[in-house]
This record gives sequence, structure tokens and C-alpha cells, in this order.
Amino acid sequence: MALKVFISHPFTDNPNKNREKVDLICKNLSKITEVMNEKILFISPLHLWYFMESDMGLRKDILEYCLHLIDGCDEVWFFSYDLGDNENIEDSLSAGQLIEKNHVEDNNIKYKIFGHTDDKLLKQIIKKELSLDETKEFVSKYREW
Repeated sequence: MALKVFISHPFTDNPNKNREKVDLICKNLSKITEVMNEKILFISPLHLWYFMESDMGLRKDILEYCLHLIDGCDEVWFFSYDLGDNENIEDSLSAGQLIEKNHVEDNNIKYKIFGHTDDKLLKQIIKKELSLDETKEFVSKYREW
């Protein structure tokens, strides 16, 4: 059975750019896990509503559905980029991500947070879609991610 991983990603502050980033993240993570022969099913709510230019006043409903999706997952991976003056990466999560994080903690669901600007994994997978050779190189280099 595949590990189900919910991808938590900011949306509201820059919908178009955030869609591009999460798309690259999911494509590259899928390639990486395939090369590693890992069975991971990535659940990306931003892809569910990819066609929407904004939350259209449905933010509360969208977040409620995200929490429902999280309940069916084994882990949640949070992605965030702007630490600003914060040294604590958790302080850089969006308002929606904080709701998801509280839900995850309340329900004892495993989670990881990716987001430091010096995080090599994050820098690599949001730059561009990796070729198969780049993916293999990445996997051999960052096997412990």
C-alpha cells in the first residue's frame, strides 16, 4: 500500500506563482520517489482547484475539505518560502497552513516542513522540472531527505 502524503502549500498571496511552484514540487517528488522505488501517493489540493483564480469566497469550505483529505493521509508535507524576519520556519506558514498544522497535531498525523531558503531539497525541486538524469543525480546526492 502506498504512503499517502498531503502537500500543504500557500495559495492566496500569489495564486499563479504558487500553482507553478506546487506543480513543479509534485512532478519532481513523483519522479524522485519513482527513481527511489518508493510508493508514495501525493495529494495536492491546489491541483483540485487549479482552475480557480481565487478562492471565490469559498475559503472556509476549501479548508474544511482539505482537513478531510488530511484525515485520509499518512503524512503532511508543508512547503513555505518566505521566512522574513522569522527564524522559526513554522512562523512562515500561511494562515491556511496553520489551520492544517493545528489539525495535524491535534490528530497525531506525521508531518514535515520544508521551507528554509537554504534548504537544498526545496531549492532543487522548485527551480525547474528535473530530467531523469537530474532526478537520479538528485536521489543519489540527497538519499536521506
